[in-house]
Amino acid sequence: MASKRRILLIEDDFLQSFAVKLIVEDLSFEIVGIADNGAEAIEIAASEKPDIILMDVVLLGDLSGIDTAIDIQKSLDICLVYITGLIDIKVFKNLDESDYVDILYKPIHKNALLSALNKCTSSD
Repeated sequence: MASKRRILLIEDDFLQSFAVKLIVEDLSFEIVGIADNGAEAIEIAASEKPDIILMDVVLLGDLSGIDTAIDIQKSLDICLVYITGLIDIKVFKNLDESDYVDILYKPIHKNALLSALNKCTSSD
């Protein structure tokens, strides 16, 4: 039996993170940590070394999701999927500073999340 893919979920909205966590687990992936700010996300990523990161673009604290992703990807090769409720084009221009496979718009739907996660696992 193949091991479950390990996912770090970074989302500043508790209800949104709870909903995404339930979907991820229903899809037979493992959540190895949940963070609501960039500093905590960087610490968890360094210690847990997840396979996939689901990253909200806007986080609590000083670091944006984009800044956090760039920092994490400097030391770890992790598949990145952004989550956002924003439609601001200026924000999306900054997304290209990181290496990501997909952007999911809130509210997150199971099929869209599965498609994004499959993009992360298809290269194995």
